[in-house]
Amino acid sequence: MASKPMSGSQKRKRKAFQEEENKKQRNSLASFLKKETMKQESEQQAVAQTSDSISESITLDVHLADNSLEPSTTSLSSSNTEDLVEKNEAGPNSSSYMYGDISASEIHGTGPTGTWKRSFKESYFYRVMANGETVKREWLIYSGTTGSVYCYICKLFAKTKTAISLHGIKAGAVCPMRQGRIDEKLASQMNAERQYWRDILKRIVATVRFLATNGLAFRGHSSDCGNYYNCLEYLSEFDPFLANHLKQYGHAGKGNASYLSPSIAEEFIQLMGKQVKSYILQEVKESKYFALIVDSTPDFSHEDQLALILRIVKVDGQTIERFIGFISLDDHSSKNLEEIVLEALKEMEIDIKYCRGQSYDNASNMSGCYNGLQARIKQHAEEALYTPCAGHSLNLVLNETVDCCRDSASYFDLLQKLYNFLSSSTKRWKMLQDTFAKNKKRLTVKRLSDTRWSARADAVAAVKNGYKEIIAVLRNIGSDTETKALTRVEANAIASQLDNWETALHTVSWNIFMTTELSMTIRVTWSSLSNGLQLCVTGYRLSLQLFTK
Repeated sequence: MASKPMSGSQKRKRKAFQEEENKKQRNSLASFLKKETMKQESEQQAVAQTSDSISESITLDVHLADNSLEPSTTSLSSSNTEDLVEKNEAGPNSSSYMYGDISASEIHGTGPTGTWKRSFKESYFYRVMANGETVKREWLIYSGTTGSVYCYICKLFAKTKTAISLHGIKAGAVCPMRQGRIDEKLASQMNAERQYWRDILKRIVATVRFLATNGLAFRGHSSDCGNYYNCLEYLSEFDPFLANHLKQYGHAGKGNASYLSPSIAEEFIQLMGKQVKSYILQEVKESKYFALIVDSTPDFSHEDQLALILRIVKVDGQTIERFIGFISLDDHSSKNLEEIVLEALKEMEIDIKYCRGQSYDNASNMSGCYNGLQARIKQHAEEALYTPCAGHSLNLVLNETVDCCRDSASYFDLLQKLYNFLSSSTKRWKMLQDTFAKNKKRLTVKRLSDTRWSARADAVAAVKNGYKEIIAVLRNIGSDTETKALTRVEANAIASQLDNWETALHTVSWNIFMTTELSMTIRVTWSSLSNGLQLCVTGYRLSLQLFTK
């Protein structure tokens, strides 16, 4: 059943009652605030009368321990403060009104050089900060009655009374509470936290240095499945401290400090790289003169990079080569190479005029006598003697020598065809590997290289050691009816060439030539005339042995 609506008289009575209650509450709150305000003003006035400063020169920079500053029931009564501040009839701006009679602090004594006296000064009650700012020491006060300095906080609130709160400290004394701090526990917690992360960083830096030194990849498809994280997990098996950290922060995610992210590892790599580069540049600047070595090569991502190397003679006479870094290269023109090299040396604060040598490959943009890089560098350093790369020049000479002989050129062309035919099909390659394994031979055919003479030696040695197995595989492919006709024809053609007596002779001859002292001598730089003569004698002796066999 619905309640009966209130009449107008009832509504007016209820409204009047609510207004009366609100008025009482407002009056009560105003009375409370007035009392609290008067109490605070009284306390502030009493504290203001008791606050003063003391000199830093007498080592009274006191840090109060937090365990001695717990509020007590002591109040700011006149009995506690009357001996702290001396009443003075002088005006409020008078120094005697602020500090009392400073002359009462004088103490006298006799020393080896005569009598002496000490006393407080007005300047002692201020502290000059490191930034030059002057700050008043509000927490210390001076009593002209006793001639001592007090800490009013200790005097009024400390449960455990100390010398500075009971008797004060006179001139020349040291505060007994100097060893404490009001934020001692907070500072201890901060120091422990700081030490924790420093210990973590030591382990992370050691891991990054190990991977970088050995040229190992840091991570795989994700940040927690690569060598970097796996190394940390391996170390954690013997390091409980690191194991606890990985358990707590191992997969914390973004926004959480763990120092385990890839960005931290990359930052450490950059810092280490800068440190190593700085050391290398210091060596270069101490040596003053240097030689420049430049070459370009594409990386795995098909981006061409220019390698910059400096060759120097150290102060102790040791000749060393230092790799400076890779520089991205878009244009292979000699002008662009010149700009890149000069800009790189300028960033390292190395003067090009101290360049005394330069060595590049035999490409026209590098070795050109008019517009090549070596000619452009000579315009900035006239004494920069150009020397072609010995290894590149030797490879070119040997390759061109082989190509001059028709039979030798045909033989190496056959080796390249053999590699292309077997490697172009996984089925053929497996047949070859299975045949080698059946005969307990760990071999594989090699491809040739236009710039590396050693690659030809490896290809010849592989064919010579697996000659019979290679022919057998080719014959099996040529007789397989399930194989395409064109493939069978090509296999039989290569097998027929290998069955040729001249091919077998070339294989044995080139293998002897490339695996003897003569080949090893050719691969090194001719450092003197005696080495060159010895090379000729070795070649003549080898030729006689070959024809005799």
